[in-house]
Amino acid sequence: MDIQTDKPKGGMTNQMLIDISANIESKVSPENKKKYTNAVAAADTMMFDPKTHANMELVKNPQSRITPVKTISTGVAGLMWLLYQQSKRSMSAEVLIFSATTVICHVLDFAERGLKMEITPEIISQTVQQASEKLFEKMGITPEQLREAIAQGKKEIDDYQTHQDYLGNKMQAVRQPKPTGGK
Repeated sequence: MDIQTDKPKGGMTNQMLIDISANIESKVSPENKKKYTNAVAAADTMMFDPKTHANMELVKNPQSRITPVKTISTGVAGLMWLLYQQSKRSMSAEVLIFSATTVICHVLDFAERGLKMEITPEIISQTVQQASEKLFEKMGITPEQLREAIAQGKKEIDDYQTHQDYLGNKMQAVRQPKPTGGK
């Protein structure tokens, strides 16, 4: 079996992963775009540089391919945490999580193309979820805190929408002519 172990020169080949990466990149705020790009480039260099590529767990340990979600989520979370530490913890959560997701796409594309592993939407989803949980944990954010923050955000969105609906109804009532007392 011919195993290709370098990152493709023309970029990724799996359309699902290309779409996910493009979607993530489009969501990075303008003020974080350069930091995001630098984090992805640094991670790619560490993983795919010929001097360090052999250290990638998927390459050096074929047994790790049995549990790709665990292997990749652990590896990417560890690598991104290292970059976070090297930034003296100045990397924002947005940059950290978004760049980790893009790096996961690069690794999964490599695994599919170079190691002939089957990549499914479930593998992608689970790998991103587990890597994110590991990074949040390293940042001291528990799953409970994350769920509470999401619930609070949802409540604030719901409250805002209720308020907008209320204002809209009041405005509509003001615009409607009042009924006159005649027949």
